[in-house]
Amino acid sequence: TDGVLEFTHGDEFVTYGFLPNNNNNNVKTTTTSVVQQRQDNNNDLLEMGFVGDILEPIFSAYQAVATEHGIRLILSYRNNNNNNNDDDDDLPGVWVSPKSLQEAVSNVLDNALKYVVLSNPDPVVTVEMHDLSSSSSESNSRNDGVSIVVRDNGPGIPSSEAPYVFQRGYRGEQTRERVPGDGIGLGFAQTLIHKMGGDLELVLPPTTTATTTASSAENSTNVVEEEERVGTAFEFRLYR
Repeated sequence: TDGVLEFTHGDEFVTYGFLPNNNNNNVKTTTTSVVQQRQDNNNDLLEMGFVGDILEPIFSAYQAVATEHGIRLILSYRNNNNNNNDDDDDLPGVWVSPKSLQEAVSNVLDNALKYVVLSNPDPVVTVEMHDLSSSSSESNSRNDGVSIVVRDNGPGIPSSEAPYVFQRGYRGEQTRERVPGDGIGLGFAQTLIHKMGGDLELVLPPTTTATTTASSAENSTNVVEEEERVGTAFEFRLYR
């Protein structure tokens, strides 16, 4: 499909549920031999890097995991004209800590792959990256960087639980018994991104109305309408 790249099976990563082991040779942060660096407000060293290069080994690792579990993992890039591309050439460099970015995205991807399979005959996780200057989002006025959206078509997060998803140790009531975990991954990912001067937020999709019909013994029919939300999305925003 034009504009959509589905990764092939990686050959070097193994474990589901853990950050893949990467060495520095797998992390490319610039296209030149000179690495631009600066310190953030926490005195952590940041580099001017390109997220496509930094995250390539992570996507390859999780493509292998997704294939093993019957999940479609799709990566797409969107350029400034809102058209899909098959490469990241249009994405600007941003200030990041490469290893911290890898760990943060791994935590969110790991969650997506674990939850998307719940009662889902066709689980799909997509990762979309685009230049923030092409975004029409009203949630943030900055447009000098890159957006990374990790989206799945799993059971979704109820609105009542949305304020707590980044809270350390919090686990949703509907899924805590069905998926193992300790509830710290999302909060840790958000902390790592904030230390880079970026943002990580939950993006709730709109609700849909599901209609069910029930017949009683008296031959009366009751129509019940319930609102439901399918899917979850998390957006990373990294800045120049």
